[in-house]
Amino acid sequence: MIVIVIVGILSAVALPNFLSQTDKAKATEATTKISGLLKEAYSEYQFEGNVSKVTTAMATSLTKANEVGTFTYSYPAVSGTIFNVKATGKTDAAITGKLMYGCIDLSKGKPILSNRLLDEGTASNVDCS
Repeated sequence: MIVIVIVGILSAVALPNFLSQTDKAKATEATTKISGLLKEAYSEYQFEGNVSKVTTAMATSLTKANEVGTFTYSYPAVSGTIFNVKATGKTDAAITGKLMYGCIDLSKGKPILSNRLLDEGTASNVDCS
C-alpha cells in the first residue's frame, strides 16, 4: 500500500514536468526556424543589398518552413532594414494561437528572438530598432 502511495505521489509530481517538456520542444522548433529565416534574410541582404529582393527571396523559404511543423511562419511588412518573422502555433491546444517573434536589422546582422511563447495578441517583446 505504501509503495502505491509513493508511486502516486511521484507520478503527480513528475507528470506535469514531463508534459511541459513537450511544449518547450515545440517552442525550440519555432526558435530554430525563426533564427534560420532571419539569418537567411541577412545573407540575402548582404548579397543583394536591396530589402525588396530579400522579401521576394524569402517567400520560398517561408513556404518550406510552413510545410512541416507545429507553427505557421509569416513576416509582416519590412520597416526600413528591420525584417521580422512571426510564428503562430497551429497544431494542438497547448500552443494554438501562441506566438513567437524574431527580428533582424539587415544592416547590422544580429537576430533577436522572443525568449518564450507569447499569448495571442501580445505585442512582440523583441526590438531591433
